[in-house]
Amino acid sequence: MSRFCGSDLWSEVLKLAKRRGAKRVAVAYYSTDSHLHCGSGDTIIVDASTKAVTTRQTSPTVLLAAVRRGARVYSHAKLHAKIIHSDNCAIVGSANLSTTSRVLREAGVLVTDRRQLNDIGQYLDRLQAEASLLLEPDIRRLCAIPLDPVRPGVSIARKPSLLEAIAAGLPSLDTVSFSWYTGETGLGEAEVARQARRRGVYLPEGNEWSWFEGLNTRGALSKTRRLCRDRPMVCWEGTTDGAGQLSTFKAHEPRASAFIDAFALEGRVVSIIGQRPFATSFDLRRDRKQLARILSAGLRRASRRIRAAVNDSVGVITTPHLMEIYRLGRKAG
Repeated sequence: MSRFCGSDLWSEVLKLAKRRGAKRVAVAYYSTDSHLHCGSGDTIIVDASTKAVTTRQTSPTVLLAAVRRGARVYSHAKLHAKIIHSDNCAIVGSANLSTTSRVLREAGVLVTDRRQLNDIGQYLDRLQAEASLLLEPDIRRLCAIPLDPVRPGVSIARKPSLLEAIAAGLPSLDTVSFSWYTGETGLGEAEVARQARRRGVYLPEGNEWSWFEGLNTRGALSKTRRLCRDRPMVCWEGTTDGAGQLSTFKAHEPRASAFIDAFALEGRVVSIIGQRPFATSFDLRRDRKQLARILSAGLRRASRRIRAAVNDSVGVITTPHLMEIYRLGRKAG
């Protein structure tokens, strides 16, 4: 069976991305992995030619991250196809995987027919046989290629702000994690660094890392890893009331942070984050204060259940809870 996908194309792409089993992706231009987050067992075929890299259509840093997660990457300089394939479905369409693709008018066909899936699989086999396997050293060399400057007057699609993404309920919200913290810490930097290295947790060089602390309640460590691993983190500093409960949000950080790992120490869960900016599908510099005001108003109106979920020891806000708090805040305004 086949079904046309227009306005629901990206929701179908995200559903396919969450399916179990390996994915095979043949997409000409690949400058973000927030849609699929390819990793172990996955295969990516792209146009990673010098021209595609210098013109910023394919990002070697994105490919390098996928390889380090276990994906195999191939370069095919003549590729123009856009195919995402899993064991029991495929999407064939017009969309590249780029930071701007979601604001363009794209379309595709969702395929579930077994015979058609077999034909698509054979075509991917042929593309892969024609392509060149890129190992990590090959991609590092691509990363060193100078990029063409963005020319004045060239139109670049505008990323939505986080406020706009929440208001529209964009599927890309599921590609990041949302966290809040206070400035209070009970551990020192030297002790955190020593304990992280003792546990084999990677720490970026210099001062390019920081950490959050939360109570190590039952399941807190596994929950932190499940909700944050392999996702950029958008963080709000919060203020708390006399009972230590979150009461208001300050403007979120103007850039996303990479979650590195978490470990238990002295009755706490310590979450290590990188300080260097992490690419997202959102413009995190716009609408920060306005969103904080709306979420603060929504938190005051939220049910006891939602406030308890937001105030748990992990300090991570799930997308459905964030959307509900936003909805309540808009009503209050």
